[in-house]
Amino acid sequence: MRLWAAGALVAAMGTTPAHAQEIVGDMAGPYQIVPTDGGPACGIQLTAEPIGKAWRARPDASCAARVGASAGVVAWEPMDGILLLDARGKPAMTFIEDETALPASPDLQAPKHYLVPRITGYTHLPQPSELVGRWTLRRKGRAPCVLTFTATPAYSSAPRRGVTLGKGCAGSPLPARLTRWSMEDMKIMLWGPGDDMLALAPVADNRYVAEPGRWELSR
Repeated sequence: MRLWAAGALVAAMGTTPAHAQEIVGDMAGPYQIVPTDGGPACGIQLTAEPIGKAWRARPDASCAARVGASAGVVAWEPMDGILLLDARGKPAMTFIEDETALPASPDLQAPKHYLVPRITGYTHLPQPSELVGRWTLRRKGRAPCVLTFTATPAYSSAPRRGVTLGKGCAGSPLPARLTRWSMEDMKIMLWGPGDDMLALAPVADNRYVAEPGRWELSR
């Protein structure tokens, strides 16, 4: 269940605490606060343990240093996203979400942090300059396709962020059509002409997947 949907349901169910507790139980678990500037992510456990009118949150010891806004967080509450609350019950961080975006703080237009289920081995959000270079795109039953992500100077007529095809790409219809790359929240997007597009979500540092079991991008 997406967080925005669960949060909206909880907000609308103030007279049915048992149902609210069930939804909170579905949402509870290990999460990561991921700075958008490339700083180190930190873990936070959102529990289904009531504390006042909210539920207990347990940030990792590293959170206060890595994400200053999380210092003092002791609780959380779903509300059109997720609120992280301090000991006085006041919002320390507000993560807003809609149907198409990750929970973002302080807002969706200029996010400084994302809140996502914890990804083992994912330490930070890479900046575009870190993604430039050689990658391998794999699909079960096909030879690996070697791609190079390029960064073109603004004065050039070539794609701002281009894709150069290497070994193993010629016989694969989709990789052979890829021409450029971009980032969308935490995903790497690979683009070709028309509607050709591959959205790859991180599963660890330098490892992304699309349509689990079908495409994997790594280096």
